[in-house]
Amino acid sequence: MKNILEFYRKNKSLSKSFLYNLEQLINYYDSITDEIRQKLLLVKKKYNYNNLKNIQHIQCLEFFRDICDYNVVITLVDVLDRDEEFGTIIKACDYGVFIDTGNDMEENLWYEVYKNIFYAWLAYNWQMIGGHETQISVGIRENNSSSFFSLNDFAWEDFSKFYCWKDKLIPEKRFFNRNLEFYEMYSRADLSYSFISVPTYKRTLKKADKQTIITLQPNEIIISNDNFESEKIIFNEKDYKPPLDLEKTIQISYIDIINELMNNGWIDITYWK
Repeated sequence: MKNILEFYRKNKSLSKSFLYNLEQLINYYDSITDEIRQKLLLVKKKYNYNNLKNIQHIQCLEFFRDICDYNVVITLVDVLDRDEEFGTIIKACDYGVFIDTGNDMEENLWYEVYKNIFYAWLAYNWQMIGGHETQISVGIRENNSSSFFSLNDFAWEDFSKFYCWKDKLIPEKRFFNRNLEFYEMYSRADLSYSFISVPTYKRTLKKADKQTIITLQPNEIIISNDNFESEKIIFNEKDYKPPLDLEKTIQISYIDIINELMNNGWIDITYWK
């Protein structure tokens, strides 16, 4: 997580208060990582395909949090509202350690960075204890929200290949053929789906001495390389009629391109310090 702190330290426009808060948050999650991994191993042992395959109506396992609250409990969709054995499996950082930046723009950024740190941290720890071995769909859900982040392919609901609503529980395979670095997890947490319009995203990936930049813009995806050569994939509104949707298709295509590269030896270094 220190890479993320160094990344934001390079932004000279951020206040010392913002960076102080970020360091406090990272230190907190660092301090509870070992404990949480032990708890996640117990979750993995209890909730897996072999133990759950004969239970009716199971959709997926969720790490459940309330809106604006990072305390987390375990739920089984349509089966169990809260696993009392684990109780609050993750406790939120005490807000008393943070200081007011006095800047509305920084407060908005802080909300996004906090969210990304949390989702990336939990995803990274689930990966490191071999969470894929459960062979079930697992994710993080925010209460009263359609916000679901998959811990199978580390993607938001509309981007994920593992969204939980299925007729029955099926054994799921591992999506990525390698472990992702924390800064890659952070990059994926930062790739949110937009229902309103196509957002602008830029991701830098590296493989050996090669580098490529994948840019998402309204109506197009641009793939650029070290030689200043680029390829444009154009999406025209006239080519899309209901139930197809241009905004959704172009965003999913962007994620699919990144996923394919990452499964072919490319590393997302966007948030590398």
